[in-house]
Amino acid sequence: MNKYNKISYYFITNLHIVIPMCITALLFDGLTCFVPILEGKAIDSLLEGDFNIVLKYCIIFFSLVLFVQLNRFFKRYLVRVFGNKMSLKMRTISLDTLFTKDLNYFVTNNTGDILNRNLSDIYDTTEGIRKMTTEVFDTFVLLIGYFTMMFISDWILTLIGLPFLIISVVFSHYMKKIVYKKNKEYKEYVSINKDITLNRLNNELYYRGFGVSEIYYEDYYKSLKTLKRKSIMALLFQGSLEPLYLCICLIGLGLIIYFGGMKVINDTNGIFTIGSLSAFITTYAFVSKKVGKLGKLFNTYQAFKVSWVRCKDYLKIDNNINNCFIPLDDLLVVDNISHKYNEGFSISNISFNAKIGDIIGICGKVRCGKTTILRMLSGLYDYSGSAKLGGYEIKEYRNNPKKYIAHCRNDVSIFSDSVENNITFNREGNLDNALKVSKLDIDLDEIGGLNKILSHTNSNISGGQQKRLQMARELYLDCMLILLDDPFQSVNRDLAIEMINELKNYKNSIIVLVSNNKDILNKCDNILFIDDNNSICDNYDNLINNIAFKELMEAQYEC
Repeated sequence: MNKYNKISYYFITNLHIVIPMCITALLFDGLTCFVPILEGKAIDSLLEGDFNIVLKYCIIFFSLVLFVQLNRFFKRYLVRVFGNKMSLKMRTISLDTLFTKDLNYFVTNNTGDILNRNLSDIYDTTEGIRKMTTEVFDTFVLLIGYFTMMFISDWILTLIGLPFLIISVVFSHYMKKIVYKKNKEYKEYVSINKDITLNRLNNELYYRGFGVSEIYYEDYYKSLKTLKRKSIMALLFQGSLEPLYLCICLIGLGLIIYFGGMKVINDTNGIFTIGSLSAFITTYAFVSKKVGKLGKLFNTYQAFKVSWVRCKDYLKIDNNINNCFIPLDDLLVVDNISHKYNEGFSISNISFNAKIGDIIGICGKVRCGKTTILRMLSGLYDYSGSAKLGGYEIKEYRNNPKKYIAHCRNDVSIFSDSVENNITFNREGNLDNALKVSKLDIDLDEIGGLNKILSHTNSNISGGQQKRLQMARELYLDCMLILLDDPFQSVNRDLAIEMINELKNYKNSIIVLVSNNKDILNKCDNILFIDDNNSICDNYDNLINNIAFKELMEAQYEC
């Protein structure tokens, strides 16, 4: 059951904080309502001329204010603790969910938006919860208490000021739609601006090399100006309307002072005194201020709503995923798997079988979908159809803590670390075997040994050595399924043949590799040939009778 995408979950799991928070908040709100009454009593005591009575009311007044503010401190402290715990939990779940997404998600969603949803929006959500929790007590609960005291004190004066309070609330409620719209526009453009910033940082060297850096700087500067404008509009509608709400409320204050003053003058029995009027005016001023903040609360809710809607999808856990299982057999069974990119390219109806110890070659013309097949088999790209490894769908292995699938991509990433750590990543595995099969062992002296620090710019290692280091990474763990995307690129023919012969003796895994190299494909147990979105799986001797496959081999051989 998904629970992390429900606000109630965070309150229920933090009851040990929420309950004391509510107690201190209610004490603060309840006792605050009595402060204006004591203030009025202290003023009336001055008229009696008895110093002891004045002193008594002053001591009671200051003691009550001190106790009220003490409760206010603890309430705000607990609200912040609750907000921090909520933020930490949301970030943890959000990142865990993000890491289980298939790679196509990262292709179809821009990086800036992903970062914004997982960082800024979660922060804004928890800040919104903190502010709304504070305002629920400091505004709604206090308003109820203040209104009760005002009606008890004088219901006529209360009715005189009430219409202006209602007008202020209605106006603030109307403005919330505009606030929501402006906040939504701002949030969306923050994501766009982050993507533009990342793009500029990643490609600045290219821009300078081609002499177009100034052009891209102008575009970036324009995006910053647009962001500034949208930010100003969002802040204007979210935080600058409170004084307007307050002004509407205070119009009624003049009428209360007039009619209240007349009542004090005409009251010969001393029931409605100057102290009573002072207490009523103070209470109404507090109510006006709180009603003004009621609009701010509506605005805070709208800002929170925008962020919550954007980040809650990352808080949904797929409970149907089996996170820990052991393969039931040693087979790879691929049955009519398909994948389609958003831009229109698709590959469909791919089928073949393999067992432990088999090497399957994938070949075909450029952009026929060879790399896409490996991505589907890696479990990192979603697919339709069925692809089972050891009796389980490959996509289920995505979250399995034990590594069963190794995927060697065509592009190589070298990290600023030692050769050994670039292969092992501090994992347990068979380094000697990985070096032997990838033939990287014969170049260790030239590279500088396992402890040689490599550069992420690849400046101190050749293209062929990079490909073999990438292969060594995947062979290191002795995984059940090893996917190699054109691993012999930049490797000379003789060395490539030695490497495929080593892989032929690698009986612990199913190996699926992409290559159009005749010498390599000839060593594979079976070959998956992609031809115009049609696929054929057979051995080399049978496929060579296929005209399209034969032309591909001859073209490669001539090259």
